[in-house]
Amino acid sequence: MNSAYAVERLAPCDVLTGGVLLNDAELLVVGVRGQLIAKAISQSEDGCELGANNGWRSLAAFDAKQKLSWTGIFPIQNVLWLTGHREALYQSDDSGKSWRARYLTIDSDYAVMAVLASPKDDQLYYAVGTRGLYLVSQDQGLNWQEQDLFIDPEWEEPEDFNLNAIVGLTTKGLLVAGEAGALYWSKDGEDWSKDNAGYNGTWFGGLALDNGGVVAFGFAGHLAYAKGYKKDWQLLQSPRKASLFAALKLANGSVVLGGEKGQLWHWQPGTEVFRAIKSGTQATITSLLSSSDELLLITDQGLKRVALAQLP
Repeated sequence: MNSAYAVERLAPCDVLTGGVLLNDAELLVVGVRGQLIAKAISQSEDGCELGANNGWRSLAAFDAKQKLSWTGIFPIQNVLWLTGHREALYQSDDSGKSWRARYLTIDSDYAVMAVLASPKDDQLYYAVGTRGLYLVSQDQGLNWQEQDLFIDPEWEEPEDFNLNAIVGLTTKGLLVAGEAGALYWSKDGEDWSKDNAGYNGTWFGGLALDNGGVVAFGFAGHLAYAKGYKKDWQLLQSPRKASLFAALKLANGSVVLGGEKGQLWHWQPGTEVFRAIKSGTQATITSLLSSSDELLLITDQGLKRVALAQLP
């Protein structure tokens, strides 16, 4: 779609939901007001306006009539994927300069929350979203089919909970995290089993770990950690009990967690120790990235930066 896209306030300090680093040189972020904006990572000031003075520039063009709200952006095999409301799945193979809708339902109230390539088969893609939305592609995302992720044998119908994240494990398995404490495991993306880590609240995301394990994070600072595919969960909670929306694995295998009110924690998997990191903001952290010397905090008040030297 190449028609002009104009919004009232396409500003970097609006609510941002995700970001990606392009060749470690440029940051591309997306947001709930249709933001799709980029900036050279070398520029130190965040700024709140688009234009040459602060370096932010608008990327791509979408149909303004659609008023799409983006939920995230995901790099997969040198291709960028945008997820959003109205079951939106957009693809770009030129670093965000142009986009093609691969799945879009204009009259839908559902939102795609995450997309993932299978750890076992590079032709097989998955996407999850609100109200139990589960999409599968067998041709690298060119075509998608809606399926049931899991049929409850007691009710014989799919549960209508939001599915917020899908994670590919280093063991080649898959984990989906969602509402009501639901965690879904699969070894092949076809057969799923439902699990519970002992918490019935919402899981907002998940992160694969180097040891073959996974951590799910969510409401009120809850974490569920499993080492490998054993489903032997360790249930934890961050000290200030603020909801956690983002996680980032560092090179040494430790994890940074971000969430409400600028809460930022450094955590070593398998331990119960959380060390606070000064984020310098009260904004809600929605996504985390890292460059060579700093953490990039994607928040509901724009982009914030934290030097990696501040990590405990």
